[in-house]
Amino acid sequence: MEFAGIPTDSVSDTISELVGGVSDLVKEIPELLEGIWELGWRDSGIGGTDSACGT
Repeated sequence: MEFAGIPTDSVSDTISELVGGVSDLVKEIPELLEGIWELGWRDSGIGGTDSACGT
């Protein structure tokens, strides 16, 4: 079967590759955000043991 002159098999393959890539990316986003958050938290000195207003 063809759609706009393109075999639908190759279209569905392309779509599943794209979806697979997106889902992998989505899995990595929380880890990335967590790393950025931890770095920002430490650098700002808020709530850490090395905080300027700590005892």
